[in-house]
Amino acid sequence: MTDDIEELEQAKRDRRSITVTLVAVLLFGLLAGFNTWYTNRAIHRSNQLWCSMMVGLDDNYRAAPPGSLAPRTVVFARQVQVIRHELGCADTPQPHIVTPSPSGSTK
Repeated sequence: MTDDIEELEQAKRDRRSITVTLVAVLLFGLLAGFNTWYTNRAIHRSNQLWCSMMVGLDDNYRAAPPGSLAPRTVVFARQVQVIRHELGCADTPQPHIVTPSPSGSTK
């Protein structure tokens, strides 16, 4: 009789162990899924903020008359265009890369 009781108690412990393991795996999976979702959301929001800044800068530099920008500013404007394109900002045309000419004006 005690063997039967011990077997039943062992079966209960086994079921409890399996249940605890499955619950832990499920919670870990939910935590990993939430972490992935939250991280992607934060990255998307960050990219939106960067896009608004890059679009503003890029539009201002594109509106500047050719030859009015200093050579160092032209290099910076080119980098802004590249970053805007790499971020995939909305309404991004194919990057028109501004290149300084030897005389210092832009092409």
